[in-house]
Amino acid sequence: MSDVVVTTRAGRVRGSVDADGIATFRGIPYAAAPTGPLRFAGPAPVPAWRGVRDATRPGATPLRAVPNARGVIPEHTVAGDEVLNLSVFSAAGQGDDGDPRPVLVWIHGGAYHEGSAGDPRYDMTAFAALGVVGVAINYRVGFDGYGFVPDAVQNRGVRDWVAALEWVRDNIDRFGGDPGRVTIAGQSSGASAVLRLLTLAHTRGLFHAAIAQSPAELDISRDAARSITGALAAHLGVAPTLAGLSALPLGVIQSAQYRSWDAAPAPSAGGWVRAAGIGTTLRYMPVIDDDLVAGPMLDESRRGLGHDVPLLIGAVVHEMDTPAPFVDECESLGALAILTEAWGEEGAREYLSLLPETIPAREAVGQFVSDRIFRRTVPRFARARTPGTTWVYEFAVPDETGRVSHSSEIPHLFGVAAGSAVGARMRADWVTFARTGDPGWAAAGHRGVGRRYGVDDVDQPLFERERALFLDD
Repeated sequence: MSDVVVTTRAGRVRGSVDADGIATFRGIPYAAAPTGPLRFAGPAPVPAWRGVRDATRPGATPLRAVPNARGVIPEHTVAGDEVLNLSVFSAAGQGDDGDPRPVLVWIHGGAYHEGSAGDPRYDMTAFAALGVVGVAINYRVGFDGYGFVPDAVQNRGVRDWVAALEWVRDNIDRFGGDPGRVTIAGQSSGASAVLRLLTLAHTRGLFHAAIAQSPAELDISRDAARSITGALAAHLGVAPTLAGLSALPLGVIQSAQYRSWDAAPAPSAGGWVRAAGIGTTLRYMPVIDDDLVAGPMLDESRRGLGHDVPLLIGAVVHEMDTPAPFVDECESLGALAILTEAWGEEGAREYLSLLPETIPAREAVGQFVSDRIFRRTVPRFARARTPGTTWVYEFAVPDETGRVSHSSEIPHLFGVAAGSAVGARMRADWVTFARTGDPGWAAAGHRGVGRRYGVDDVDQPLFERERALFLDD
């Protein structure tokens, strides 16, 4: 292991080079620490520093600690105030001949409530070894990033994404990257962030291709966001104002936002299906503010925003399972009764007619929620966009339980699952897409043909159930 120093616009940073020649720089700030008067402000320019800044250790994460153990994404926390930071992965020595490499910017998932770029699963060394410059960003999550605060800047987390991309534009050439070939990519809420960035007028020229893995259509109205803030403030005994909320320590709000997330469990399996299907199980997400976030992301795509940027979009086969508290209810009542409570008998019967007759009730109910939250987003965006601009995929490699669950492609894609042949093929296709804007198979057409990653990769019609039922609802 050796060191390497690179000069950014704000100052010099020292990274480390591994035995394979991959240079890693961790925790580089792209904006000032969001503390004090900047706590509920948009990202501010990072102050320049003297000397050489150590970038060999992970940067601070937005969450101070995880108040519960359930987390949507396995949590990795690092203390510190400079949470608006990113990490860069680059093959040392490449790019010095004047041939800069494409850039892949990773936006982590975590339901907009948690997660960080420091998660070991997001190590981008395997991508750097294939000749791209990897960047993994941290951004404000939960109330800090998306909570509605009167008289403050809204959508702070969204603005953090934009600030990180501006840093990439201004600095990535110093790491061997090409600011004219930037691909944004993410999974789960990180994929939702990718789709949101595609539909923002403010992001033109900051990226040139996009990859969305298991995205959901996540946004909330201003009135609903204001109501959530009011309830949180009342619970904490402060006024729902900038002054009242600013007086609370960061950890107090972070703990309370988890309690509000967990405090109102659905009373029945049907209630869970109904709530999950319309996204009411989450509290904090981009707010439609008629400014930065002008409207629902699908509506914005239908208006033509982002169609000039190639999009690779897909999901995994099963995504979600029915939560344990509702499994017995599913088996005793049956899937038809559960889905009828949530969606009406006619819709429930039509949906179940498209599933195998022998599927267990708990799996049918979980699949319905998966289709409503994640999988339907794929054909909806593919149809909304200009023909020839969108490529579709599906990940179909089961784990030891026989399921293909939400996030299960991540260890394969990033090379954490050692020896994964399908992961190597996906990674190569992602890199090809970052280089050329085309992953190597036909763009999605009216039949929804895409690449199905399994033991063997097959190009076939995908998401037929979702296209039949969920395109227009």
